[in-house]
Amino acid sequence: MSNYDFHRLLEPMEFQEFARDIVQKRDGIFLESYKEGKDQGVDGGCFNIDNTIILQAKRWKCDYRTLYRHLKNKEKDKVIKLNPDRYILGVSMDLSKENKEQIIELFSPYIVDSSDIITEKDFNNLLDDDLYKAVEKKYSKLWLPSTSILQNMLNGTVHSVLLQESIREFEEALKKSAVFVETEAYGRAMKILNEKRVVIVSGEPGMGKTSIAYQLGRFFVQRKGYEEFFWIKSVDDIYIAQRSPGKKVIIFDDFWGSTFQESSIAGKDEQRLAKIIERIKIEKNCILILTTREYILKQGLEKHAELKEVIGKYKLECRLEEYSEVEKARIFFGHLQQSKLNWQQTKELFREHKEIVRHANYNPRVIEMFLQNVELNEHPKECVEHFWDYIERPENFWNAIFNNLSSEAKLLSVILLISPVPSLIDHIKKTYYRCLKQMQRVIDKKNFAEVVDELEKTVIKSMALDDEYTIIVKFQNPSAQEYIFNYLRNNIEHYFEILSHGSCYHGQLTYLLNHYTRDSEVRYSALMKKCIDNFESMPLIPNDYREYLDSNEFEYYYDSLEETTQLVRFYSILCGYSTRMKTDFSKFFINYIENYNEQMRDIQVEIDDYNLEMIYRLVIIRYLECGLKLNGMEIIHIYFERICFENGDLDVHKFQEVFPNEYSMFLHDNRQRIQKYIEEYFEHKLSVYIELNNVNYCKFIVNQILESFNTYELPYTSEFKTIVESYMSFLNETEEELDEDQEEDFEEDAEWKAEKIAYDEVVETYTKEILGEVSYFWEEDLQDFIRGSHIDEELKYELLEIQDSEEYWYIREFMADEESFLFLEKNLLESKQIFKQPMLFISHLLAILASKTNVDQKKLISFLINFCSEVMYRENAKFTKDEIISTEAYTLNFEYDEQYLELMIEGGLFIEQGKWCKLVNILLVMIPYGMVIAGMNKDEKSDFYNSMDMADQWQKLRAKRKKEFVVEDSTYLTDIGFYYFENTEWEKLFLKLFLELDPHDYLDYYVVPTIQNYFQKIKKESHIDTASFILKELDFRLDINKQGENAGGMASMPFVWTLIESLDLGCGFDIVPYEFSEEQMNYISRQFDLVQDGTEEVYKINLGEITDVDIISKLGIDDSAIKLLDEIENNLRELIIKHTD
Repeated sequence: MSNYDFHRLLEPMEFQEFARDIVQKRDGIFLESYKEGKDQGVDGGCFNIDNTIILQAKRWKCDYRTLYRHLKNKEKDKVIKLNPDRYILGVSMDLSKENKEQIIELFSPYIVDSSDIITEKDFNNLLDDDLYKAVEKKYSKLWLPSTSILQNMLNGTVHSVLLQESIREFEEALKKSAVFVETEAYGRAMKILNEKRVVIVSGEPGMGKTSIAYQLGRFFVQRKGYEEFFWIKSVDDIYIAQRSPGKKVIIFDDFWGSTFQESSIAGKDEQRLAKIIERIKIEKNCILILTTREYILKQGLEKHAELKEVIGKYKLECRLEEYSEVEKARIFFGHLQQSKLNWQQTKELFREHKEIVRHANYNPRVIEMFLQNVELNEHPKECVEHFWDYIERPENFWNAIFNNLSSEAKLLSVILLISPVPSLIDHIKKTYYRCLKQMQRVIDKKNFAEVVDELEKTVIKSMALDDEYTIIVKFQNPSAQEYIFNYLRNNIEHYFEILSHGSCYHGQLTYLLNHYTRDSEVRYSALMKKCIDNFESMPLIPNDYREYLDSNEFEYYYDSLEETTQLVRFYSILCGYSTRMKTDFSKFFINYIENYNEQMRDIQVEIDDYNLEMIYRLVIIRYLECGLKLNGMEIIHIYFERICFENGDLDVHKFQEVFPNEYSMFLHDNRQRIQKYIEEYFEHKLSVYIELNNVNYCKFIVNQILESFNTYELPYTSEFKTIVESYMSFLNETEEELDEDQEEDFEEDAEWKAEKIAYDEVVETYTKEILGEVSYFWEEDLQDFIRGSHIDEELKYELLEIQDSEEYWYIREFMADEESFLFLEKNLLESKQIFKQPMLFISHLLAILASKTNVDQKKLISFLINFCSEVMYRENAKFTKDEIISTEAYTLNFEYDEQYLELMIEGGLFIEQGKWCKLVNILLVMIPYGMVIAGMNKDEKSDFYNSMDMADQWQKLRAKRKKEFVVEDSTYLTDIGFYYFENTEWEKLFLKLFLELDPHDYLDYYVVPTIQNYFQKIKKESHIDTASFILKELDFRLDINKQGENAGGMASMPFVWTLIESLDLGCGFDIVPYEFSEEQMNYISRQFDLVQDGTEEVYKINLGEITDVDIISKLGIDDSAIKLLDEIENNLRELIIKHTD
């Protein structure tokens, strides 16, 4: 019988789809599916004229009362609004008959009968029916076996030399299965494999080809009864695998990688593989899964017609495309969920999800490597900073990678660095083999294909262009290029001879010249001579593949020119020329410029447009920077005449900076010629684009015309303006064209909105999965829980009384959230009574816990006392199991024995939430810790209370906002400086605690001196001065709405106010009145301006910066401040009297 734990095995969205598929199969209906997003409570729906059916699936594992509360408070109104004819509810937990009847009554008349409430047991019962086997097979996570089962299976089925390799690969597959995301590509690959028995998964490095192969193979072993699994490395291994009996899965990862290519003599392996594929199609007792890099597949198929024919005939290729943002998010969240990070680190990284997913350097492999190397004691903020270093400036990341690369792989990385990026892979290959000859000390030199295979895992990225013959290669992300640039700088002595003698292309030499010779006369002279000697003989590498750069890569390569002409090559050498070096190469540059200027003058000589419009000016400017001399007027005239002849864009003004005097004379002497040329040039340009009806570009040309006249200080004559307007009148800006554009924009906007909704839904789901849920009670919810409890009626009444009482706050803390209440309830079922004294209350809870779990009570209490310091200063009490076991508190009492933690989880002390173990209530460690303090002698106790002096810690920012029926109070901690407590609610509990456990000494040693010292500091000679001082210290900011109500405020609260509020002596925000009179409002309106704040207008007053104390008096703040201080002093006196008696 099936016994799946759907809550553990399926993600929320997967459970929704699973429930939909089950209901469709059971009821013979089709339920519409919705993209992940805000679906108004509908996970599937059947809508037609006769009736409407909606399905909702809840992947919950909780107390039934929690589920019922959620359905009642959240879902019922949604269903009523949708008003379906039938409502079906699927849940991933079991319900009793009475539970189902309650839910049917709640949703009457929408739930027809109990069969429309499908529980975990119901789903498992249905899966035992053969009718649902297809649904079961579809959700691979249901049937993923345990590691031990797969290990036994593999030991029994994998043969001879393939045994250990296959076991290792399967173990790796198991590790990665928890983070595997079933993308659209996985579904396509599964479809091909089911139909054809062979699939080739192709894609770029890091896209998940191997992960898909793992999951496909495991599916056929576990769900389709395949008996053997083979992870093979050659075609020969396929023959070995095929000779074994039984049904088998064969995976050939990166089949056209280095090993396959090098062993493929004269295409024999390709021919054999083609025959194997044909045979597998016939025999039907084997499936074959192959993976390869996309460009290698394209390149290989062009060389091997027989294999190309087989793959094409059966349509075996499944190409992996770019991930969607939703898929990227799920992959990132999956890795984060399985990481060893602590909760605070996890939360901080989780909050970065949007920037991570949209970052151009997003790479699952980099994310995985980072998460594997995080130190658990690293501050969460530093953890995030280090993550972005990995993504954007990953020096440590690249250090780790580069240290493990072969010397040949390092060489190839450096070759790519000095070549144009992207480069043709054939150019890189040619240079690699030539450089390899220079590496005399490397004995077993790797071939090019092996090295590419090694680098593609992390450093480089190759891609096939549309013609399938052209393969280009570039760095996987710009940070790799940056790292290798510095690596070569630090190791230039090692590589200089290899690269200078091994470079095949002139651009490689000039790159070295420009970046790695400034600090060495020897390297400079050798390279400059080599560049000049090979100026005309060495081939060019045309850098015409920039369109394949990603948006974040342009900043790294924008200043590198395409080496398409000899002038570009000259300019590259000129950029490396230095007059500081002893060797003089100036003659070469002088001769070249003289010859080129002669060519510029000779209209019979063709001048490249790129040279004329861009490079020539750069050459002249750099030539002058090198201290070489030119005739400025001659250069400007040469350039102008050639531009006029070529009918090019006039950029003479760019010579103004280097030839200011000559430029002014040129403008003066040639105004009419320049005016005429500009008019003729732009009139011709307009006529061309008017003919094409290119509206936007024509408008751009009109702007260019105006700019050109302004640049050369020429008039935009009315005659020429008339000509321009005449041309522009021919443009056809039709409504139809505009409507089409608007429709396209609308479609794009709708698609974007749908994707955003889907993304937000994924984030919402994983927020609960990764960070855990918070289960606060509303008052009526708690009353429902108490009344629905199985404890004695007398205890129920007692709990309801405590809820309404102002006493026994420590018991009420166990009634503030669901987990704490269930822990209390479980213990009350055992004890049948409530102890109301705090020490007895906690001691009794722990005694029952120790008894139920068989954990020694002394060790348990010792653990909790020592564990208090581990948890108290955190944001919450969530830990991984490894974190808890590695704490000093645990090892001191239980050594490293994991069974005690499991016993404490079983007893309810810790609650499992995904990978987190959450301490059920902070008072379980605080009160035992406080009991130790209360039991100290006077001197020890005095020292402890004095150590609690937090007056010098950083202040907290407190904000209070008045809403329609609620006043919200929030506390924020600054990101700078030191602060003891991250959880301010726990801080208040800690400060209240000692008033219960050790009231007399706590008041004497700490509370009274702390408050009295503060009052001595703030009290001044007059009430108004006192109020003014407090407002300045708190930097108090007040919002007052037009109705005269205190609409909220903000203040920077010192610790003493937290102490005052924790002991219920007063509230810091009461320093200002809550209402203002009509007279005061008239005064406020004259002194301050109304500001829009959200949906209402308010007066924002910074009381901390007011120097005119009359304002404080007129607003009545001096009276309210003194009233508050008097209230605090009176309450403190009453507190002392109460605890003295």
